Amino acid sequence: MKASDIPDTLFLQTVENIRQQTGFNWVMRWEVAEHFPDVPSKVLMAKAKRLMLRKLMDGCWCGCRGDYEVTKSGIALIKGEK
Repeated sequence: MKASDIPDTLFLQTVENIRQQTGFNWVMRWEVAEHFPDVPSKVLMAKAKRLMLRKLMDGCWCGCRGDYEVTKSGIALIKGEK
């Protein structure tokens, strides 16, 4: 499995759903991993990195903090506005 196998909108929507459920601004990488149990951690972190480089998400892709936040551009993509 590779990062491109995970649709951008699915990953972003998962992060946003967790944020809304918890009420916190950031979603931790292990929270996202719970929603993708069959995906290796390295693949999830690679996906996060690609989304951050495209400015669709913000946070830490190396794992030192492991926090994610969907940007306005990411929200627009989820809503189909982009």
